[in-house]
Amino acid sequence: MRTTPLILAGLLCTTAVRADVPNVVTDVAPIHSLVSQVMEGVGEPTLLVPGARSPHGYSMKVSEARRISRADLIVWVGEGLTPWLERSVSTLGQKATSIELLDIKGLTLLPYGDDDAEHDDHDDHEEHDDHAEEGEGHDDHDHGAVDPHIWLDPQNAAVILDAVAQALSDQDPENAARYAENAAKSIAEIEGLTADLNALMLPAADKPYFVYHDAYRYFEGRFGLGRAIAVAGGHGQRPGARRLSEVRALLAETGARCVFSEVQFGDRAATAIIQGTDVRAAMLDPLGGESEPGPALYDATLRRLARTLAECLS
Repeated sequence: MRTTPLILAGLLCTTAVRADVPNVVTDVAPIHSLVSQVMEGVGEPTLLVPGARSPHGYSMKVSEARRISRADLIVWVGEGLTPWLERSVSTLGQKATSIELLDIKGLTLLPYGDDDAEHDDHDDHEEHDDHAEEGEGHDDHDHGAVDPHIWLDPQNAAVILDAVAQALSDQDPENAARYAENAAKSIAEIEGLTADLNALMLPAADKPYFVYHDAYRYFEGRFGLGRAIAVAGGHGQRPGARRLSEVRALLAETGARCVFSEVQFGDRAATAIIQGTDVRAAMLDPLGGESEPGPALYDATLRRLARTLAECLS
């Protein structure tokens, strides 16, 4: 079929519009979901770390490195979550705009605490980060001292949506109104999500429980849960025999009803801890490993997390 000048012009126009949409790369699935919400109807971001994998010690593939080198915008939590990504962002992604979310204004940031798990004889003998004081913003914070699991507070997610919409609008002014509209819609939905989860978590308030690694401070603080006791440290280092023995003693001492493992780390530690007891075990998924990546993942991940906690603790 012969292509007329009018059709050819239309094709070139379409190609030009698509080329103007920023090539966006994100680190973990919940952040990818939030960015996807802002970009909905305009484009789709790339996800580096699959939701079922832990981001803390992830080994990046060549194809993923290539995506960073082609990016216009990189949205990532920060080196506290993915220390391996910092060098790639500064070298491979030097032509891109980088949004390190731990640096944006308006977030509630929480420090890692002084749980026993942070000073255990882990099998891999990894060193632990120092602790920081709680505060807003990030300028005075050491990335390693701040808990990087910021998306587990929906109010932080709202701040992230605004920041992403602004960054996209700066790079793609023609679609600025769409980015702002999408962000506003998602923020309204987050308000509804927060109200639903507040009601769901009421029966579980202040009940003792154990989690695999120290990742839930933001969720606990937002929804009135007690502080969980972490079996492993904040980066999910494998607990040693001494730590497992300590946790079993704490289990009896606290009267906790539930030990939660995680999709990203498996259930071996939880199985060992509850053996011979009547304590319940359940699986948490803070990264959305059980959901399809995309705009709906964020809401689904937090709702599933809340249901799992409520059902086991209630």
